[in-house]
Amino acid sequence: MKQKIRILICFLLLLLINLEIKGEEKIPSPPEFITPEQLIRNMQTDHYIGKPISIQYFQEDIYNVLMQFSKFSGISFYIDSNIKEIKISGIIANIPWDHALDVFLYHNDLEAVLEGEIIRVKKIKSLLEILLPYLIILLVIIILVGVILIKRKKSDRKMKDKINRNGPINPIYASECLKRVINLLESKKIYRDETLSLKKMAKMLSIPPYQLSIIINEKMDMSWSQLINTYRIDEAKKLLLEPKNKKKILDIALSVGFNNKTHFNKIFKEYTNQTPSQFRDNNPKIE
Repeated sequence: MKQKIRILICFLLLLLINLEIKGEEKIPSPPEFITPEQLIRNMQTDHYIGKPISIQYFQEDIYNVLMQFSKFSGISFYIDSNIKEIKISGIIANIPWDHALDVFLYHNDLEAVLEGEIIRVKKIKSLLEILLPYLIILLVIIILVGVILIKRKKSDRKMKDKINRNGPINPIYASECLKRVINLLESKKIYRDETLSLKKMAKMLSIPPYQLSIIINEKMDMSWSQLINTYRIDEAKKLLLEPKNKKKILDIALSVGFNNKTHFNKIFKEYTNQTPSQFRDNNPKIE
């Protein structure tokens, strides 16, 4: 009888143990290895399945810390040379290693990129670094548009000047301009300026050079240079015939606006058929 009771008790114990085992939930253990593709996917979806780890680092190179993760995971990491020796510090306690890697990358402004079977770790670009190429392109476009607009404006101005040159000049306006030209020559004697030019004289009158040239041609039947030389030669003739004037011919030439004796002699002979010396010798002195 006692033997039967013992057998019954053993049977009940075995039954209870069996029921307890069946009732327990089986918790899967973390996988031994995670592929590079799966690691990237885990970090993108925040679904971490790696074995828990604890790691701490103080003033450690980024390269050395990532090498520890490489030992945990068996995954090869390629680190950009410009970040290898950056010093970092931190503590990660008892979390899945793929989660720990994600935290490490996030806090150090790094990102992981899958390149074949290798994961490349690089610095996350700032907004300015991302936009810089586009800003440069935009700047180049703005400069090109500016250059085109400036060229077009110059072309339009040249066309307008061409149209104006072909058109008639108002006679009243031309007469007024001529009076001002004569005043500059006779009152202010601007012809004495050896640097005088058509453009410079037009600027004094606040009119375009081409208009000044047309007005002199039409109203005085000569070119601008002929007009200036006429005033210069006329004054030179007076100076040559002054009895008290003992100036040398070169000094006279310079005083009336010529910058050298050779040019003065040439122009003087064109207007008088004599050289300055011949003119002085062949004409009576003015008292």
